Amino acid sequence: MALNNDPQITVIIATKNRAKAVAEISFPSLLTQTFRNFEVIIWDASTDRAAESVCSGYLHRFEEIGVPCRYYQAPRSGLAAQRNDAVKSAKGEIVAFFDDDSELSCDALAALYEDFAKKSSLKGVEILVVHGKNETSSKLFSFFKEMLLYFFLMRYPDKSKQVVLRSGMNVAAHNSRGIYAEWLSGCSMAYRKEVFTEFRFNESLMKFGGYSLGEDADFSYRIFKKYPDSLYIADSGYVIHH
Repeated sequence: MALNNDPQITVIIATKNRAKAVAEISFPSLLTQTFRNFEVIIWDASTDRAAESVCSGYLHRFEEIGVPCRYYQAPRSGLAAQRNDAVKSAKGEIVAFFDDDSELSCDALAALYEDFAKKSSLKGVEILVVHGKNETSSKLFSFFKEMLLYFFLMRYPDKSKQVVLRSGMNVAAHNSRGIYAEWLSGCSMAYRKEVFTEFRFNESLMKFGGYSLGEDADFSYRIFKKYPDSLYIADSGYVIHH
């Protein structure tokens, strides 16, 4: 797929003032990958230099496994804008987005590459997302959340599917691999680079000081509507979203 010895996959981590997460979660898991033909891009909108220092400290460890790691100071802040800008520097034919607190299983990038290689019709692939220990909620809160979804948001009854409802609510599949989806999760999604000649993340969704509300579902659902059965939950691997 890649030409001129370019990496097959570009991993983009857009971050802001979360150097500790990069240092303790995403970077260590990237070093364990069985698939090594990738590069890492940190697109940093931080108000300090901590993330840059983390990248400098990890540089030799990535070099030891033959993985380029490049740091950029983001010219614009906000997740949608940072992702749109970072894609322009990607060398891989597959562009993967992970959050700074996404912990990849050691076979995650291999799973991405294998699914794209086997299924030429795919535009995007998500590695199954599971929640970290800090993602628990009370039983009472969970009950009221389920009631809200059931009565007002038309809860989709089949939890093995990842769909967008007529209400606009996006429902995630639970522990389901090897299935087609209508949208992909921003903490664990990858696309063929060619997708970005036609689609961009919607920067008008950047609210609350630059936080992008639902830009991942919006972006992938627009792809799904034009190219049905082009989004997929990978056959193997997982990402723990802390």
